[in-house]
Amino acid sequence: MKYLNSLRFAYCRGCGHNSVAVNTARALENSGFDSLDVITVSDIGCCGLIDRYLTCHTVHGLHGRACALASGIRIGLQNKEQKNKVILAFQGDGGATIGLAHILEAARRNINITLIVQNNMVYGMTGGQCSGLSPVCIREKAIKGECNSRPYNLVKLAHDAGATYSRRITGIGNYSEYIQEALSADGFSLLEIMEVCPSYGMSTSNDLKELEYHSDKKLEEEWPPFRLRKEKTQPLFHLIPKEDCRTVESTSQRSGGACTDIGQKERWSAVIFGSAGEGVQSATGLMARSALECGLWASKKGSYPITVGSGFSIGELIISKKEILYDEISLPDIVIIASIDGLNAFSRRFPWKYSGHMIIERSVWEENKSSFPDIINKIQVLVKNFRKSSGAKGAALSSLVLWAVGNSVLSEEAIISCASESKYPDKMIISIQNALAELELPIHP
Repeated sequence: MKYLNSLRFAYCRGCGHNSVAVNTARALENSGFDSLDVITVSDIGCCGLIDRYLTCHTVHGLHGRACALASGIRIGLQNKEQKNKVILAFQGDGGATIGLAHILEAARRNINITLIVQNNMVYGMTGGQCSGLSPVCIREKAIKGECNSRPYNLVKLAHDAGATYSRRITGIGNYSEYIQEALSADGFSLLEIMEVCPSYGMSTSNDLKELEYHSDKKLEEEWPPFRLRKEKTQPLFHLIPKEDCRTVESTSQRSGGACTDIGQKERWSAVIFGSAGEGVQSATGLMARSALECGLWASKKGSYPITVGSGFSIGELIISKKEILYDEISLPDIVIIASIDGLNAFSRRFPWKYSGHMIIERSVWEENKSSFPDIINKIQVLVKNFRKSSGAKGAALSSLVLWAVGNSVLSEEAIISCASESKYPDKMIISIQNALAELELPIHP
């Protein structure tokens, strides 16, 4: 088959996933799509094996995230050349339950993707537990253990959230026409396929036929109705570009700017170690935007604990005349330590093997002189008291400005221009001015 590179699948003998792969390939081929115009996204679990058999673009996602990844791909392909791409996601009943919010958001926004939910009514990868889509009428028969809670009606939930098309079928025989129907829907479409899991759930297609026979009774009581399609659909979701949005692509090629010459080097890097909630990420971001305004390339990364407002915060900045193809910093030109949390994070990352330049807050320096045994003989250290002049939330920015302007990496005009457009312009400009005032002063450890 055009869309399958093999018919020898890794699924268990009799698994419903076998027929999903075949019917999907048949539907894509009958729809006349070119292989290069089809992008499939798979989930964790048995259903996630499908990507290895499909001869098209494939993405293997995390558990429950296939719909979210597919939505992101669709939103990213909104130009005229890419808008006709087919985006097809696969999830099991486990992935659909875990990623339910992603499904509802995609339906609510009517993102133009198709989601196939392969519902074999059990968690087949972890031992056969019931899932959020296991119907009550088969639980006592096929699933061990108590599970009396009622299942989600995924078809109705998607419909109510805004899906253009949602339908449930039993996966018996040739049902490719239903997959084609879902693919042809203009907007978010969901097709839930009831399948066999021979290892833990229904063992044969006869069991599934029995389920199909009773669908008008028991299943309809739990999941009314089977097929839903909106008569009048909402507009397809698309992002509205911001006119003032600065990106590397849109700004790095600008001629002119305040400082296209970044000193004697073609690339500078800085790593700022501070405390969460003290402006480390804002400072690093401001400097990256300033570089873009100057027609340079810039990369900004941040790391901090999940608590966000406590613990360390690390900002990484690269400014370059050339395109940045690799954004890892092994030996930065400058390290800034703005707090005790920052000092601890620095010690874990470099263990005093750093041999570059450093700006360190005076309070940190004075309280931890014993932690700097031989480092002063190896590097140039500037000890500053920016936490006093610029406050805890301005110390990192002041240190960055001192380094960048002092080494002609960026001009003060470019930095102030970007700061004036920030969320807190007055506070940032004060921190910048405090740094500029220190440029002419002698600095000693």
